[in-house]
Amino acid sequence: MKAKVKYIPCLFEDRKIEFESHNETVLAIFVSLFQRHPEVRDDPPCLTVRVNGKKLHPLLWGNPLKDGDEVLIIQETGYDVIVYTLFALGVIGWNVAQAAFTAYPFVMAAVFIASVAYTIYSYCTAPSAPKTGQGLNSSPTYGWEGAAMTVRQGIPVPIVYGENLLGGNIIGGK
Repeated sequence: MKAKVKYIPCLFEDRKIEFESHNETVLAIFVSLFQRHPEVRDDPPCLTVRVNGKKLHPLLWGNPLKDGDEVLIIQETGYDVIVYTLFALGVIGWNVAQAAFTAYPFVMAAVFIASVAYTIYSYCTAPSAPKTGQGLNSSPTYGWEGAAMTVRQGIPVPIVYGENLLGGNIIGGK
């Protein structure tokens, strides 16, 4: 009985161990793998075993293999990596939250002072609103008198979008 064995310690690296085994079970292959390569024992125990491309449950690792079987042993990134990553993110998040809550009163005081200062600045530097007279009643579009020609200085020249009657303003003339 002869089986081809391939052990891949990390899916993200090109390192792999290949050998032929005369053992009858996957468990016996593990024993021979640990004897030939003692550094493999240092890897975490999250292993996936595939025999001829089909995943083999760990309870079936003691079943006998057939002659010519291809055994693929893959070191999976297990739950421990996920747990350690989540733990590290939790510690970092806790430290950030703790720093934020410690600085919260100072930040709120700074925001309040800045908003009061900006309000005072805006009030002091704002231009005064133009006095247009009677509001919408004097508007050529919405007023009761309709469109009329005007002759005054300092009024804006209207730009019309859509359909509106416009009397216009005489800019200059003699």
